[in-house]
Amino acid sequence: MQRVSSEYNELELLKLIADGDENAFREFFVRYREKLYSFVFRITKSAHATEELVQDIFLKCWTNRQAFSAVSNPDGYLFFMARNKSIDYLRKLANESAMLEKVWKNIAASRNSTEEHINMQEVRGIIDSALEQLTPQRRTVFHLSRYEGLTHRQIAERLQLSEGTIRNIISEVLQHVRTRLKQHDITLAIAFSIVFNVL
Repeated sequence: MQRVSSEYNELELLKLIADGDENAFREFFVRYREKLYSFVFRITKSAHATEELVQDIFLKCWTNRQAFSAVSNPDGYLFFMARNKSIDYLRKLANESAMLEKVWKNIAASRNSTEEHINMQEVRGIIDSALEQLTPQRRTVFHLSRYEGLTHRQIAERLQLSEGTIRNIISEVLQHVRTRLKQHDITLAIAFSIVFNVL
């Protein structure tokens, strides 16, 4: 397979990619990865999520490479896809975070016995274990938010951090907890059931 020169313009590069040239796609990846990463990160504010979304975007580009023959504006094509995927991620995160916040509030308030209490105890144990894996700063932020009921502004003032940083920390902690629940086969659907059947 021929070596792709960095002197190829975008349209020539897209034509080679549409024909299945892997070297051309590697050149395309090198040209656009950093710009795409910066764009997605500005939306998600999460390095981990950004890395996954960017990889997913390039994977989709390669899988659907035949479509590149009809693309005349690669920047517009990529950033439109990146914008949509980033917004989808934020919507999913918002929905799951809201769900987990409800679960946590019920867990923190739950002190009843019965079978419902046993279920809550199991979930509480998994969440406590997940929280122990966090850095001291993240545990502190989460403790101030969930146990002491402080607002993002109050936590930011106490810890001398920005409100945006506090918001991102809480979102990422909730994402971490969600992952641990899934690992223990406690899905969000079950968490949803717990929310509306306990207390």
